[in-house]
Amino acid sequence: MTENTGILDLVGNAFRLWWREAIPLLLLNILWFAFQMPIVTAPIATAVVYAMARKVIDDDSINMSDLWQSLRLVALPALLWGALNLVVAAVVIGNFWIYRAEAGTIWAVVRVVWAGVGLGWFIVNLFYWPFWLAAEKPRLWSTLRNSAVFVVRRPAVGLVSIAILVGSLLLTLPFVAAAMTWVALLGLLAVDSDLKTVRASGRGTKRL
Repeated sequence: MTENTGILDLVGNAFRLWWREAIPLLLLNILWFAFQMPIVTAPIATAVVYAMARKVIDDDSINMSDLWQSLRLVALPALLWGALNLVVAAVVIGNFWIYRAEAGTIWAVVRVVWAGVGLGWFIVNLFYWPFWLAAEKPRLWSTLRNSAVFVVRRPAVGLVSIAILVGSLLLTLPFVAAAMTWVALLGLLAVDSDLKTVRASGRGTKRL
């Protein structure tokens, strides 16, 4: 199977799973959007979305008790992950702000590099929680490493995820009310497929 065919399959499977649980996932996505406003709750809300999407893939339905269990599972790790992301965002944005008045070709190149770093970091983090949830003993740095390796190996998955998020913002509701849960399902399915391939190839699970 080619990577492009795989992408189409992953997107289709993610949509079918989303459609099966459309109402609770719509409500979950709206809650996620609301909890992005207080910055401290944003990483926890994002982690909960992935944990609930994991349950959608593993089970037939989700409910409020699943939401509470997911919150207890990911709250503290999500705060640590969020703190690291805040530092990275501050460095990237800070560099743009501090050197905003500089002009010339070199500074234009530097800005492109920093923008690339920021976008790359964002894409890597789209797959952080799928790897974290798949690990027996998840750790921050090993999970980030696994996510980065995955993005390099399967760049199309990251690009499609970005396209879904950007497209939903441009098209507004009702797409924005579904985008994050759909991206979470896509990321989880893609990582599941990747891990099965790695294990089947005999490389084992040492990356986790």
